[in-house]
Formats: sequence, C-alpha cells, structure tokens
Amino acid sequence: MERIETMILKSNIRLYVPYTLGIHLVICGSLAVVGFFWIRAYMNPFVSVIFGVGMGTLPFLILRIFSDLIAHRVKQISVDFLIILKNFLIAGKTQDIFLAFQRAADYISEPLRSYIHIMILEHDYKINPVQCLENLKEKIEVAELKIFIENLKVCYIHGGDTVALIDTFIQEIGEQNEDEDEEKTQDRILNMGLYILLLVNFAVMFFLLNSSYRHSILEPLWGQLVFAADMIIAMYILFHSMNKLEA
Repeated sequence: MERIETMILKSNIRLYVPYTLGIHLVICGSLAVVGFFWIRAYMNPFVSVIFGVGMGTLPFLILRIFSDLIAHRVKQISVDFLIILKNFLIAGKTQDIFLAFQRAADYISEPLRSYIHIMILEHDYKINPVQCLENLKEKIEVAELKIFIENLKVCYIHGGDTVALIDTFIQEIGEQNEDEDEEKTQDRILNMGLYILLLVNFAVMFFLLNSSYRHSILEPLWGQLVFAADMIIAMYILFHSMNKLEA
C-alpha cells in the first residue's frame, strides 16, 4: 500500500483530480474483473486470470509515465527554484526560510509550486516545521533536491548558513544539468519508449481480441501460451519499474 501511495504522490495526479489509494485499487480491481470475464469467453481460466491481472496493472503504468515526466520537469527547474528561494531569503529581514518559500512559490512552475503551497499550509496549521520539510522532501523525486532539503532541516534545527547551503546546491545542480549525463538522458528516453510500447502492446491485444482473426490466433494452445507469456513479460517490466521508483 505504501508503494502505491508513493507512486500516486509522485505522479502528481492529485493536482488535477482527487485520486486516492482507494480509488486506484477500485479501478485496478474493476479492470482485472472485466479483463478476466472478457477473455474467459475465448480462453482457458489460467490465461484469463493472467489477462485480468495484466488489465489491472494499466493504472500503474499510466502513473509511472506521469512520475517520470514530473521528475524530469522538476530537475529542469531546480536551479531556478533555488536562485529564487535564495533571493527571497536574502531580501527577508528575519531570514525565515518558510516565508522565503511562501514568497518564492508564486514564481516557480508546477509541480514545485503546489508542493510548496502544501508545505506552507501545513506550517500555518502548526505542524512541526521539520515535519513540513520532510513532507516536502517525500513529494520530490529529484535526488539532489532531496539532499538539499535534508541539509535544510539540519540548518533549521541546529542553525547554519542557509544562503551558503543554497549556493552550494545551485552550483552542484547547475554543473550536473550542464553536463547532464548523456547516459541518463538516453535512459530516460528508453524508459519512456518502453512504457509507450507497453501501452501499445495492450492496445494491440485489445484490437486483436475484437478482430476477425481472434479465433484463428487465440483458440490454439500455442496462441494462448504466447498470449499469456506476453502478459507476464509486460507485468514483470511494469513491477520492476515500480521497485526502481520506490528506490
């Protein structure tokens, strides 16, 4: 349940619809049941179960695609975010980091803007400031920003030069973005291509099951075995990517 909640959170879907863990499980369960009874009319129960489970993984695949897109977007605006935060921190007479966050939020693109607004709302409702920063960190998938917020917590608790801390991460993230590893860029492209291929795979299956070739391809045992193997491979790839996201 925690892994699914993390995936929903990082997909940023809640900015647009009130998507909860319960809704996600209901959608997955409904797709699994519909998939099972749909394919049961053409194949044996074992293959039908595999197909039903495969149908139930579609919402996970969509959330995973959103998560990758959001992570890439946040990484791109990280330096601008830190520069704006630093400027408001310096301009503030009290050096209040939460006030600096609040003022900077209006000049920052989504999804960071919404993440910060949520954190400020939590702070206004007297939630422990360190916990507010921790909650912000959990919403962000960019490793460098996570480390920055972790160090920011230490500065808040024990005191420290927050401006110098921000300068350090501006330089570090800026250098990384300039050098943005070709390997990471290629990996991201490959991942997105893989997820799109999985969606195409499900679409091809849907059209196949509604075509005039359905009986000639799927009634023989070999056809059902190939069909089941295809679904198992697709599910393995998807759940492997979920483990990667959690890490």
